[in-house]
Amino acid sequence: MSGPTGSITAGVASLIADTPRSAVPPAALEAARRHVLDTFGVTLAGSAEPVVAAALDVLAHPPSAGGAALVGLGRWAGPVDAALVNAVSAHAIDYDDVHSHVRGHPSACVLPAALAAAEQAGLDGAGLLDAYVVGVEVAGRVGRGFDASHARQGFHSTSTLGVLGAVAAAARAFGLTAGQTAHALGIAASSAGGLRSNFGTMTKPLHAGFAARDGVAAALLARRGVTATETVLDGPGSFTRVYCPDGGEPDAALGPDGPWEILVPGIAIKKYPCCNRGHRTADAVLDLVRNLDLRADDIAEVRVRMPAGQVDGAGRVGPMTFPRPASGLEAKFSMQYVVAAAVLHRALPMAAFTDEGVRDRRIAGLIGRVRPVNRPDGDDRVEVVITERSGAVHARSVRFTRGDPRGGAPLPWDELLVKYRDCAVPVLGEDATARSAALVERLPALPDLRELTGLLAGTTAG
Repeated sequence: MSGPTGSITAGVASLIADTPRSAVPPAALEAARRHVLDTFGVTLAGSAEPVVAAALDVLAHPPSAGGAALVGLGRWAGPVDAALVNAVSAHAIDYDDVHSHVRGHPSACVLPAALAAAEQAGLDGAGLLDAYVVGVEVAGRVGRGFDASHARQGFHSTSTLGVLGAVAAAARAFGLTAGQTAHALGIAASSAGGLRSNFGTMTKPLHAGFAARDGVAAALLARRGVTATETVLDGPGSFTRVYCPDGGEPDAALGPDGPWEILVPGIAIKKYPCCNRGHRTADAVLDLVRNLDLRADDIAEVRVRMPAGQVDGAGRVGPMTFPRPASGLEAKFSMQYVVAAAVLHRALPMAAFTDEGVRDRRIAGLIGRVRPVNRPDGDDRVEVVITERSGAVHARSVRFTRGDPRGGAPLPWDELLVKYRDCAVPVLGEDATARSAALVERLPALPDLRELTGLLAGTTAG
């Protein structure tokens, strides 16, 4: 998978443009099929969010001819606008998958770009999967070279790396040459942005939307002959050097050949619609309260022991910066709320993260008993210690959430279908949900995408 001798940009562009479809391993395509199902599901669930309606009204326009599906919205748009709206939907409820090299959410940016480009290019199901895999590969490879200074500077890597994944997927789907792709990378890199200070607001999902939109636009502009630097990933002014104040490692974008990024480290599918930093804690809390039949009134304290350096003096845990959330959006970024809701509801469904949920007095009482702390021992596990009013103490430790490929087997297809149905049925209904899931299951063999996109848009009778 390494590019030719020369610049890093040329190597990445060659990877995108010149890698034969036959070189993408079957395991990568199978993983892609799973993540496509999951991302379509969360996109459908997110399509009802107010930020999506705003993006649709302000930023999207009807296509002059044909068009690409707006998932869950019963409408169509041009490929650039469709990528935008679908990516906002995909990231709107923070239920979308995560990747450790991206340090964020790759599929919310890459799949909407791949889908919009694939629809315009008339690709089959295998072509969509191929473009998606290549997009994830580029976002992950460039992300290998990012260091902690990127987030410390306040950047949101879902969007900064997501725009490179999106342009890679679109360039692959459109069949750009390596030369055109190098220009597309340069165009897209100039639009990278997104600030972590917008976590817990409607603007966070817009980050994914802008990344997907700008990736597709960059590929289309390059195809029309618009030029950019052909060395955007190289030298002291490179993408990585600019976005990582401590310097990063730009060469990591090429690196040695090895497993594809979609396989190693792989992409983790979320089981809960909240910030991924809270998922290990949620697994531990739910395990304890369910297996020991603990109730809120039984609990004196829940101590969440995080790896060293993640908790500050105000109880903020990395990106989970709202110890006392005031809205459902802020609750997704509150470790205290995640723990309290898990104890109270003994689950963390989408309905738990609402403004009404935050106002629940029982939640407010529990939040005061949640204590995030830093572990002093260098252990990278999350440990939850629950102390009962009786004095009994119970603890659980979690290194990887279930569903994180770094910790073992991925979630089984049947479990993915349960999540997909939960997300899709309220939007599409039972029949269209079942039919669309069946088409995704057969995606590698689909001769075209029209039936699937019609179902996802809600414009195919079911």
